[in-house]
Amino acid sequence: MASRGPSAAAFLAVVVLAASLRAAPALAQQTPPASPPPAQAEPTVLTPTPIGPFAIDVHGALPRFDQSGFTAGELGVVKTTLPTWGLGVQLGAHWYPLRIAKVTVGIGGSMLFGRARKTPTDADGNATGPTIESRLIALSPQLSLNFGTGTGWSYISGGIGRSVFDTRLDTTPADNSRKVRTIDFGGGARWFAKPHLAFSLDLRFYSIPAQPATATLTATPKTTRMVFSAGISIK
Repeated sequence: MASRGPSAAAFLAVVVLAASLRAAPALAQQTPPASPPPAQAEPTVLTPTPIGPFAIDVHGALPRFDQSGFTAGELGVVKTTLPTWGLGVQLGAHWYPLRIAKVTVGIGGSMLFGRARKTPTDADGNATGPTIESRLIALSPQLSLNFGTGTGWSYISGGIGRSVFDTRLDTTPADNSRKVRTIDFGGGARWFAKPHLAFSLDLRFYSIPAQPATATLTATPKTTRMVFSAGISIK
């Protein structure tokens, strides 16, 4: 009886080993091969290039007007009824023909159309006085100094052009004939997220001389108006 135990155990081990060998290929066939991980898209990297050769700006503008006591007296209203912040559009075009060391020189110009209106009201929203309108329309050639690369740069610029600036009752007809020599200066920046499209902003000041009264418009004192604008640039 003792001699049969090892033979039975050996026979059982051989059966289990054979079954394992037969099952191994089947399991190998049922297991699909591991697929490679999906390829990661390479991020878009803009290679630095020279500034230019040109840029076109299309901006929404926020001109700041003045609550001048002189102007309010000319209109016969309280100065707090004069408008302050307005809305407008600023367009620009610039060409960059010359680079000196790390500075690129630009030649171009800008056009600004800005307006603000205000009607004094009581607590219930009823008008208590006339509507006052302020306007600033300016056209100016500009010379700029630009710092950076074609993927993004900052600049300072200035020029001498012409502007129409007035504050009047909205019942008074607009008069664009009173144009005055105006100095503008400021700076800004452009950031190109794509090769030809950028987000850009500009802060500009317009120095406007005193203006005499006309048949329809009141006199205005010498003033400097600030305009902040932001939008897109195309190159």
